[in-house]
Amino acid sequence: MTRDAVGSPWFTWVRELAFVVALVGATWVIASAIGDVKVEVAGVAADVEHNAVLIERNAKAIERNAKAIDRNAEAIDRNAEAIGEVKESMARLAGQYAEHTREHRDLASR
Repeated sequence: MTRDAVGSPWFTWVRELAFVVALVGATWVIASAIGDVKVEVAGVAADVEHNAVLIERNAKAIERNAKAIDRNAEAIDRNAEAIGEVKESMARLAGQYAEHTREHRDLASR
């Protein structure tokens, strides 16, 4: 009884070796892909952490800006009050000046 090439121990050994080589190659490719994914995930995680820091900084800056806006609004109110007081003083002085010049005209006309 003769064995054909497919049933020979040599062919079986070559077939199993090819399967092992293919399995090792596939494992190598998958491990490399997993490594690449891990690197990308680590990069994304670093980006997310960096963005969180930037968001926190922006939140603090927004808070500082809101306080500055409140201070500016208070200063505008104080300036408006001061302008009103200056207008009143100017009106009072204008009235006093008008009264003074009228008195001088009256004295001059006597």
